[in-house]
Amino acid sequence: MLEDDGNYIVKTSNLTKIYKDRRAVNGVNLKIKKGEVYGFLGPNGAGKTTTIKMLLGLIKPSKGDIKVLDMSLENNRFEILKNVGSLVEAPAYYSHLTAFENLLINANILGLPKERITTALDMVKLSSFADKPVKEFSLGMKQRLGIASALLAQPELLILDEPTNGLDPAGIIDMRELIRNLNKNYGVTIIISSHLLSEVEHVASHLGIIARGQILFEGSIKELKNIMDKFIVLTTSDATKTLFLANSIGCEAVKEDNEIHISNILDSELAKLIKELVRSEVDIYRVEERSQSLEDIFLGLVTGEETLC
Repeated sequence: MLEDDGNYIVKTSNLTKIYKDRRAVNGVNLKIKKGEVYGFLGPNGAGKTTTIKMLLGLIKPSKGDIKVLDMSLENNRFEILKNVGSLVEAPAYYSHLTAFENLLINANILGLPKERITTALDMVKLSSFADKPVKEFSLGMKQRLGIASALLAQPELLILDEPTNGLDPAGIIDMRELIRNLNKNYGVTIIISSHLLSEVEHVASHLGIIARGQILFEGSIKELKNIMDKFIVLTTSDATKTLFLANSIGCEAVKEDNEIHISNILDSELAKLIKELVRSEVDIYRVEERSQSLEDIFLGLVTGEETLC
């Protein structure tokens, strides 16, 4: 069973979901702290939505334990879900009704006061469109309305499953700003799932990377960057001779177009190489340190299934 730890708003132990002979989620251990924007990242079919549905009690795990808000989901589902908002897949709404009327229906179902509607619309910046029929909304506005519905109960935890799907670039930027605002100004802990690292890294403080149902990495963006391979790039007047000289003194060097990329080189070795280049009358135009991009690391993880957690 999970140990008691009030620092975590979500914690799972060996969370597993089996469909016939397929493990959609396989032994997932999540640790999500209060106040984080947690990017749940993985390719399509990796197990993200299945995991989220288990966190919300929409499907039952085959085995494993879930704690949300320091309570067992199995024994406290109703109490937990009163404090959790979610937008999973497409938002549900009545297109002929206004934004306010849609939220009023949900507020009545939840037994919440009307004042919550105004607050929720303000939080997602839809106040000026409260009386507009939803059928006239853009996709981005419909996504915001779905989030407003999830915020009616003023939850401590908000779970968003692929919230930027189908949005144009302007809508994606708006969604990023909304997520940052909800976290920073309202203190909402947010789990945001996506298959695009480029979207998650703009808003997330921490990441969980999943592929084929297994967690391959969990930690902060800074921790992920720390595992990046760093290398030196040399641009000179003679790339072929530079490559020869680098290899002759024992460097791990390769030629990429007109650049020489050198891995695992000590400062003393680099100084020696530069002296050799000067002695050989090779002009040195640029010496710089580069590292893998986060995208390179993500792709390496999900294709090679290396585990870093």
